[in-house]
Amino acid sequence: MKLGLVLGGGGGRGAYQIGVWEALKDLGIDKHVKVISGTSIGALNAMLFMQGDMDIAKKAWVSLHQDEILPIEKKDIILKSKMRIFNTASRINKILDLKPDLLYEGEFSREGLLKVIDEFLDTEKALNSSIRCYCTVADVESKEKKYFRVEDYNEETIKNILLASSAIPGLYDAVEINNRLYLDGGLKDNVPIDPVYNEGCDFIIVVRLCPEDVVEHDKYPNAQIIDIALKENKEVNNEGLFDFTTETINQKMKAGYDETMNLIGPIFMLMENMVRIDGKQVNKGFMNKLKGLLKK
Repeated sequence: MKLGLVLGGGGGRGAYQIGVWEALKDLGIDKHVKVISGTSIGALNAMLFMQGDMDIAKKAWVSLHQDEILPIEKKDIILKSKMRIFNTASRINKILDLKPDLLYEGEFSREGLLKVIDEFLDTEKALNSSIRCYCTVADVESKEKKYFRVEDYNEETIKNILLASSAIPGLYDAVEINNRLYLDGGLKDNVPIDPVYNEGCDFIIVVRLCPEDVVEHDKYPNAQIIDIALKENKEVNNEGLFDFTTETINQKMKAGYDETMNLIGPIFMLMENMVRIDGKQVNKGFMNKLKGLLKK
């Protein structure tokens, strides 16, 4: 079995993924992850996961300040005028038909994300991990998704990849990497299962943050997928994207932990009990039923 982990995009709701990670750690699962992929905030969390320090990841999230991401007094205006565009089905194609300043002249700085990268992300340590990592971006020119395998790039380029993966058009500048412009990976693939699946992972844990995102199980016939999704009211979905208040971050981390333990914990306890009953071999019939359960 080869285990993969997929971290979807979703702005401030990304704290939920830190809680999921903590649960996987307590269950002893995180150390078996071989490939990880992420989009937008999920890309940053993927790099923190590679680094392997839960305490640092929590500190990084709690250190975020609302005004460093999106000033609270301007949040409602931005959400109403631009996030409606971002959430359309043909996201990048519609956006690229707009005037160029929406692509290249973002209204806000990247101070918050840059602070996290500079203060909390040890790129060298992350790259020394045995985990292979992919970060998703949207190519402005080709209008296609691109998965950067971070191990192939230096520290400065990796920083730009993380900035590009979360460069929401109209809010943040498009990012140039090797003479090409890139925007938020969520425009093309907000739940990047493909790079993990293509690496041969036959067991994949997916952590979704946006209710409109779905997992198309039929596209991955050779993999068993555990789908962990943040439970949030679809009508207030956009609000959660830019809520980086400390209280909400702590709530999301706790929710990620509790929901993962509720979903996966009993399954692993049952597996351990079967091992004790049958010795070193788990009953094959039980395992087949378990795989069917996980795929639902």
